[in-house]
Amino acid sequence: MRLRSFLLVLLAAMMWAKGQQPTNLSVTTDFLGADASGTITDIQSDGLGPYSDGVAGIGSILTTNGYNHQIWGDWQFDDLTSTARKVSISFANPIQPSSGGSVVPIRRSRLRT
Repeated sequence: MRLRSFLLVLLAAMMWAKGQQPTNLSVTTDFLGADASGTITDIQSDGLGPYSDGVAGIGSILTTNGYNHQIWGDWQFDDLTSTARKVSISFANPIQPSSGGSVVPIRRSRLRT
């Protein structure tokens, strides 16, 4: 991982030295179904393997970003235009304020009439 990071920084430095601006960096995204303790994650893949940028309508990039002297900044993932690949997002496990959340989650049940 350190070698990959070093190579990315080296590539970007060479581009800057030649006066070329870096472009968005295509990345492959792989969502795990569970964390290290076995807890199911809130973001689930469709089970068809990693999501590669530009394949089957998927967008997965690190944007070029000049803030704080970063070469590649925010990660952006887009599956909205894909008809073949999807991602499932669950809002069942909100982050509690004690763990960095902003408000206490409110659980609402259906009203019976």
